[in-house]
Amino acid sequence: MIRVSALSTAPLLLVLALLGSGCGGSDGASGGGNKPAGGPGGDAGQPTGPDMKIDAGTAGSISGAVKFEGTPPTERVNSAEADAYCHGKHPDGIKSESSVIGAGGELANVFVWIKKGITGKFPLPSEPVTLRQTGCRYEPHVLGLRNGQELLIRNEDETMHNVHSLPKANEEFNFAQTKKGDEAKKKLSAQEVMVKFKCDAHGWMSAWVGVVNHPYFAVTGADGKFELKNVPPGEYEVEAWHEKFGKQQQALKVETKGDAKLSFTFKEN
Repeated sequence: MIRVSALSTAPLLLVLALLGSGCGGSDGASGGGNKPAGGPGGDAGQPTGPDMKIDAGTAGSISGAVKFEGTPPTERVNSAEADAYCHGKHPDGIKSESSVIGAGGELANVFVWIKKGITGKFPLPSEPVTLRQTGCRYEPHVLGLRNGQELLIRNEDETMHNVHSLPKANEEFNFAQTKKGDEAKKKLSAQEVMVKFKCDAHGWMSAWVGVVNHPYFAVTGADGKFELKNVPPGEYEVEAWHEKFGKQQQALKVETKGDAKLSFTFKEN
């Protein structure tokens, strides 16, 4: 394994001082940051057309799995020694989550969504999506939500974290959560796949958020599987996005009450 120090080039005190003086905003110069799999996907805003009413008698589903083919890349291990709390949680370092691959090639943390074919409008969920800072990681590492839906960001650690979003289509924000229990509520108004989140105080901490203008998206778990439910019959383009291995698209047709099957296979770039 490769071991690196996340703060080897920036002493922690300097990072904290910068956060204390500039966490209320940003100059926006960073734009979308480093996005290996590309920038925004789809159009901003809500879909055009009438409000969608799903007919349970005709709706189908899209399901499948995502795998990695080849020798898995070496996982990087980041030193947490610069922060006593994080080091106590991870004395042997914190393993990167950029490529979580099972013994059979099952690929986790893949964002799967319908990129083309959805035209109706859907009501927003009333419940927020939660992004936690726990154990000196972002949890979940990859997540999805609707544009305009509330995102609740919570610090569950007894150390200071920083929340810095790096969008291209949405408003950038950059703020500190100084103590355990701190919460903030944010909204991302434009469709964007994906938006990177990072912590400027702990360089290994990152998360990716898919912002979509309809409810048809999922994130693969450890088994590499996904399912999109209650999909109206029709022809669609489905995209699978991974932070390290890029993205792929496939076209398919969902028949009345049918379960359309898809499989994606990624390789090292």
